[in-house]
Amino acid sequence: MATIFNVLDFGAKGDGINDDTHAIQLAINAAFKAGGGEVYLLQGIFIISGASADGGCLTLKSNVTLAGAGQNLTTLKLKDGSSGDIDGMVRTSSVHNTDGAALNRLTLDGNQANTDGTVNGFVTGADEGSAAHAKDITVSQVTFTNLSGDGVHALAQTAGLTVQDSLAVDNLGDGFATRFDDKGSASFYDNEAANNDGDGFDLQYSAYSADTDRTYLKDLDLNANGHRFEIGLSGNLTNAIDAGSFVFADAAAPEVTLLAAARGADHAIG
Repeated sequence: MATIFNVLDFGAKGDGINDDTHAIQLAINAAFKAGGGEVYLLQGIFIISGASADGGCLTLKSNVTLAGAGQNLTTLKLKDGSSGDIDGMVRTSSVHNTDGAALNRLTLDGNQANTDGTVNGFVTGADEGSAAHAKDITVSQVTFTNLSGDGVHALAQTAGLTVQDSLAVDNLGDGFATRFDDKGSASFYDNEAANNDGDGFDLQYSAYSADTDRTYLKDLDLNANGHRFEIGLSGNLTNAIDAGSFVFADAAAPEVTLLAAARGADHAIG
């Protein structure tokens, strides 16, 4: 069983008033130093600010899980009056490797009405050519909302990112985005994007096969309506895509390794 690091023991308040950035980062650092563990945020609103030298408010480290009591129960909220671009409210390191980290059971609130600059929710990886990588990163049961940027923003040098059972809603950027150059891998399971000003899912190269010139969508489980996946289209995309745009193939084909959605409007998958 993973060692639990309660942020209250490091001075966090979770009262929606005090800035808890330093206390939460201390807990993350302690878990990392111990070889890994779960940094636990109980129910409440934890105010965070930034950006740090890594470009984010909080830097998630190898083998550390940052977990709350549940979506809409535990909230990380950007501090009123924050200004300037923030690469991620939570991000993996842009200068050091991050392996086996996770973000679970909480809400990231970008507080866009009371802040300035472009703010992303969760950011992984680094620019192409960087020595730092993010590998085997998991996001589960996380809501990304009120962000002036993207909910999830995966840069190059990201491999094995898994995002599941999560929601991106009311953001000015994309709900879920990958910015891979010609490499990188990500899997998206049973996520929903709604009412974002950008695309619901904007995934570059994460599910594209150069061998067949196809973008793949894959979900093995039926939802309550008997659907394996759903694509919601708006604007001119409605007329640009028809049944001829889709090919139904063997899900076991070797090139179909990821569940992902093609670039477009807000989509629900599951």
